[in-house]
Amino acid sequence: MSVTKQTFKAELIKGDGDTAGFVIPDKIVDAFGQGKKPKVTVTLKGKFSYPNTVAVMGGRYMVGVSKERRKLAGVTPGEVVEVTLELDTA
Repeated sequence: MSVTKQTFKAELIKGDGDTAGFVIPDKIVDAFGQGKKPKVTVTLKGKFSYPNTVAVMGGRYMVGVSKERRKLAGVTPGEVVEVTLELDTA
């Protein structure tokens, strides 16, 4: 049986321009059992949630956080944040 919800801590990494995102450990994506790009609900700091899809960039699993969402969640690049991913089965 696959896992549907997982929480981990990760650093918000600044990308090019205004982009930023989190690297997701392989074991987390693998445990969902939905392939390399599962649809998920991302929750930051246990309080701000949004839908997203896991991406593969540079051989790593990642999920992006837009500038607007970073502001709403109160997170900045370089910060280590609690991230919860819940599989979107809808």
